[in-house]
Amino acid sequence: MGRLCQAPSEQSIDALSKRDEVNQVNWAGIKSVFTLRILPAPLRKAIIGLIGGTILLIGVALLVLPGPAFIVIPIGLAILATEFAWARHAVQRTRALIARKTGKAKQ
Repeated sequence: MGRLCQAPSEQSIDALSKRDEVNQVNWAGIKSVFTLRILPAPLRKAIIGLIGGTILLIGVALLVLPGPAFIVIPIGLAILATEFAWARHAVQRTRALIARKTGKAKQ
C-alpha cells in the first residue's frame, strides 16, 4: 500500500518519457499511405475507381436486395469523389437536394 502513495522516481519518469518518444506516430506518413498520394496519379485513380465503383455497385444491388442501400451508395460516391469530378458533382447535388428538402420540411 505504501508504494501507491510514493512520488514517482526519476528513473520511472525517464522510462515513461522514453516510452512516449518511441510511441510517437508519424501521422503525416500514415495519412499519405491511406490517401494513396505516394502512388502515380493514373494508378491511384484506377484503385479509387475500382474500390469506389465496387461499393457503389453493391449499393445499387442492395436497392433490390435486402440491405442498407441508402448508406452504401453515398459511401461509394464519397470514395469516388476523392478522385473524380463527376462523383464530386453528384455528391454536391445530393447535398443541396437534401438541404432543400429538410429546409422545406422544417417550415
